[in-house]
Amino acid sequence: MSAQVKTYVEVEPYDGITQFKDAAAERIIKSFCITDDLAALIVRLVEYLIEKEADGKARIISGGRGVGKSHLLWTMYHLMSSHRARELISLPQVRSAIQPLSKTPSLPLAINLSANDETPFADLLVAALRPTVPALSAPSRQQSDAADRLLFLEQLSRSIPERVKPVFFIDGVSARLREGSREKIQEIVAWLESICEATGSSLIKAVIAVDENHLGPGDELAVKLGANSYTVEYLPPDNLKRITDFFIFKKSAKQRIELRNVYNSLKQMLPDFRWGEEDFAALYPVHPIVYETALGMRAFSHSYSFLSFVASSALRALNRRAFRLIALDEVFDRFEYDLRKNEKLSEGFKAYDKLVNKTVPRLPSSQRLLGRLLLKSLFILSLSQRAVTARELANSLLLFDEKNPQASYQMTQDILAQFEQGCQQLLVSGDVEEKTYLLVIEDEGMLDRSIAAEAEQIADNDKRLFELLVGIGGRRFSDWPLTINEAADSFIDSANIGVEWRGTIRQGQLCFNSTAETTNGDDERSELDWQLIIWPPSIEQLNPPSNPKFIYWQPAVIEPPELDLLKQLLVIKTVINLSSEKFSRFSARLQALTTQLETQAESLFSKIYLDGGCLKGKDLEIPSLESWRSCDSLIAALSGVVREQLDKLYRQHPNLSGLLTTNEVEILSVKLFGGVAPSDSEVQLLAEKFAAPLHLVSNRSGEYRLDIGDEEDLLHDYVREAIRIIKSVKDDIIPLSEIYWELRRAPYGLQKEAQQLLFVALVAAWRIELTNEVGTETIGAYDLSRPIDFSRYMAIRRVSAIAYSTEVLTQWCRRLSGIENLPYITTIEGRTQMLSALRRWQQSWIRLNLDQRFTNLPPEAHTTRIWQMFTSSKRYFDQMAAAIEAIVQERVSPERGLARIIDTFGANEEVYEKAAGDLQMLSDFVSWMPNYSKARDYALASDRTHDSKIEADRQELIGFFNSPYQLFDQEKRRRFETTYSQFRSAYIEAYTAAHEAVATSTDDFEAFEEYTRSELFQRFSLLNQLKIGDHRFQQQSSAIIRIVRRLRCGFQPHEFLMSKPHCGCAFRIGRSARVLTLLAGLQSLVDQAIRDHHRLLVENNRRILSAIDRLKSELHRQLLREFMASLPDNERLNGLTALIVDLINQCLEQET
Repeated sequence: MSAQVKTYVEVEPYDGITQFKDAAAERIIKSFCITDDLAALIVRLVEYLIEKEADGKARIISGGRGVGKSHLLWTMYHLMSSHRARELISLPQVRSAIQPLSKTPSLPLAINLSANDETPFADLLVAALRPTVPALSAPSRQQSDAADRLLFLEQLSRSIPERVKPVFFIDGVSARLREGSREKIQEIVAWLESICEATGSSLIKAVIAVDENHLGPGDELAVKLGANSYTVEYLPPDNLKRITDFFIFKKSAKQRIELRNVYNSLKQMLPDFRWGEEDFAALYPVHPIVYETALGMRAFSHSYSFLSFVASSALRALNRRAFRLIALDEVFDRFEYDLRKNEKLSEGFKAYDKLVNKTVPRLPSSQRLLGRLLLKSLFILSLSQRAVTARELANSLLLFDEKNPQASYQMTQDILAQFEQGCQQLLVSGDVEEKTYLLVIEDEGMLDRSIAAEAEQIADNDKRLFELLVGIGGRRFSDWPLTINEAADSFIDSANIGVEWRGTIRQGQLCFNSTAETTNGDDERSELDWQLIIWPPSIEQLNPPSNPKFIYWQPAVIEPPELDLLKQLLVIKTVINLSSEKFSRFSARLQALTTQLETQAESLFSKIYLDGGCLKGKDLEIPSLESWRSCDSLIAALSGVVREQLDKLYRQHPNLSGLLTTNEVEILSVKLFGGVAPSDSEVQLLAEKFAAPLHLVSNRSGEYRLDIGDEEDLLHDYVREAIRIIKSVKDDIIPLSEIYWELRRAPYGLQKEAQQLLFVALVAAWRIELTNEVGTETIGAYDLSRPIDFSRYMAIRRVSAIAYSTEVLTQWCRRLSGIENLPYITTIEGRTQMLSALRRWQQSWIRLNLDQRFTNLPPEAHTTRIWQMFTSSKRYFDQMAAAIEAIVQERVSPERGLARIIDTFGANEEVYEKAAGDLQMLSDFVSWMPNYSKARDYALASDRTHDSKIEADRQELIGFFNSPYQLFDQEKRRRFETTYSQFRSAYIEAYTAAHEAVATSTDDFEAFEEYTRSELFQRFSLLNQLKIGDHRFQQQSSAIIRIVRRLRCGFQPHEFLMSKPHCGCAFRIGRSARVLTLLAGLQSLVDQAIRDHHRLLVENNRRILSAIDRLKSELHRQLLREFMASLPDNERLNGLTALIVDLINQCLEQET
């Protein structure tokens, strides 16, 4: 491409100011380039300074080194200090935002901390205050504690006018933190802490510039200040890119389009050029890699400024070819002298010089220049700890061969191979094309010495060493839960783990270095079924635990060299992180070393805890865990051991065929034990999987049914144990928790869901009732058809045993069944007749459907008496129905079921007889009420008549409708039926007579139809098509015609009136006019319409005549003229035809 750089950009002058303390305000502000992001940031800072955002926090301008933090801070200082400075701002939104600063009483104070200046912060503060508050002195260094500093700031606030607030603008903090002595660092951190605290007390305001790396979670400054004492205003690195794009190398819209072609051509020659088109165009003619390495350069060169470098390179770049960008070799050439003065880079330059003087001369002559360029670029990239491939390095210099794009990559790779052989300080990793190169530019020995020195200070028994070993080494298992939380600087030393066992999930705990056995090992009320305690290598030989729930994991002894490994890793993860600024240049080396040590720690864990480790438990000893090496997960390794211990601990726990959850408990409770759908295939399958292993059901005739009989010796151990506990407690109400923990411990180990199913089965067997803790709400066998909320029913109540003789049971069964001569129920014949009678009663109760029928009663029928009778009947007979259902389904014995029925009625025959009588009355009433509803709907919808007898009967019926509760009395119901029968008969006769007089008069209907067929009515219909006139005439005539046609009836009304108060036609008594009356109305309407349209045609005569000549047909013109001429003497509009109407409409449209 022959075009030059200047084709695509326009260079603007730029003042690359880097020193702000003594610079003129005008220069600082004029050189400040305000991007959109900066404009928004300035607005936020102004709102803070004028107290629009009064949140009591200091403002910290943060970002990477060299992004413009100081420039922004000093700009804000001068904007607040000087009206003249504010006048220099031209950007409208910023100029408008800063105007309130002139009305804000403040005392701006600028404090600049430089790396070379050892002046204490307090002295700098007093010097800044001297022109305004000369008498104020800072606390001495010996007495300068937090209270002294706050007292000084309070004195400052009181020494100036009341409404004036001091505003600190503090720059250079990062330089002092980075390069100052430890004493100076502590001083500046302490003062900034006090300033932020004073800001929170509204004594002062503060704007501070700080590099982002000093605000990390572990940095001393961030820790001391606390996140709640300041708000960060972040200045992103993109700010430099935008200033380059819009203020130094400006591009028009056309130039940006042309740059797209430059970029596409470059991508063809350098296929692996990784930077996007947007970044390329924004920075052009600067290579994007120069922008990316700016922060690294700034860390080692105090004189380097990305924007100053770019601006100073601009004019020299204009006459270059388009593809020759400002690249890293130019950065190196410009700042080599400054970089060589940095003692930290002495080792790096030794390696660089060795390669330049010994390796480059041995390259072919055609490659030597390229070798130097590559070496310069590699050096700059290494300042940022950037390991790069040969392709990335070639792309950074835009090395390409138009004929063979891959050739430049290969040549770069060959040269780097020579560098690799000639320099040990060139770190190389990866294989072939993926090799990466990094020049070690600083003293590696310093890092190793620092780590070794810190490691020597760590004791051999420091628990953090073994936490590292377990937390990092245990990662060899994919599900290892004990980990190092580096963000919170803590170790997660315990975690719960679930192991599947006999169809349940058994929660256990994995814990490190625990004394759990002594603290909670004796607590049997724990949901933990096992605990694996990992002991550190420093522990002595352990005896097996006495608690069967505990397992000890004891490791082998750790050797001193292995401890040194852990100490180095601990130093890197703690001390190095807390001094990140000191070691930041070793980040790549630290990362590699950390990976290496963590890998070694994992291997050490396998050696100490697997190969040399052992497990000890009560009646358990596994001398080696080497077999665990083949397990990917801890749960796979551990499950067998835990299950073996659980088999011993909970030997009487059933082996369920799946995981029992509350969902399965609810299904079995309602559908099996509640009798809703006991034969359902899903229910039977769940019974086989869960209820059968729990010994709550047995298979009878191919179907699982409740099997908790009266013979307790035949029950399973834990069922018998539950019943024993219930019987042993003297209190009437027993908390479920008392039974729960007895069945939860060894040897049963029953969990919540299994116990809930057991309790429901006992309820279904009429052994217990569930109740709330105070006994006011109860769930019995008769309530199991709906789900149970166990959070509400957390106690049980005993159900009394059978206390009735066979004679009493038989007598009650005779009463219930209505079979007076029923044999004793202990006989086969008596038992058969009893079961048959009870089934009939059950079917009759289901058919009654009392709930639904009572719900369907009209609201006004729900009187207190009826409601009490309903609730009483429900209470008695729901319980009786549940007991009978349990007998029929063979869930309880007939004797126990009958006993529950007798208990329900308090063993009092009179109570039963009264309840049965009330039920009969209630049943008769709700069964009769549908007849009442039909009668009410008929009477209320019927038409009013002129018959006084009919209307008197209607009024009597309405009295019943207003008070339907009186119909509960059988005599009242008979009176209602008699009155309604009289009313309906008389009404049908009156309605039929009136219907005959109106709806079946054939002559009247014929007269009406003949008129609608007449020529006059047809002329009326044509008039309604005219575009002039009142169209309501047509609407009214159509309504009359519809009424008449609906009145005409061909039905026999008597057939309808037997069930409805009206015929199938539209006839209504007293509201249906006679046909002849309607005909007279229609005739009057037609006459009025003709007169009205005649008037309108006369009024529009001239308008219509003026448009006649526009009609296409002469015949039509003549016809319309004749009709219009006849209008004066033609009031009835004789001769009007559809054609004339159409011609008139055409004329009216043309005139419009």
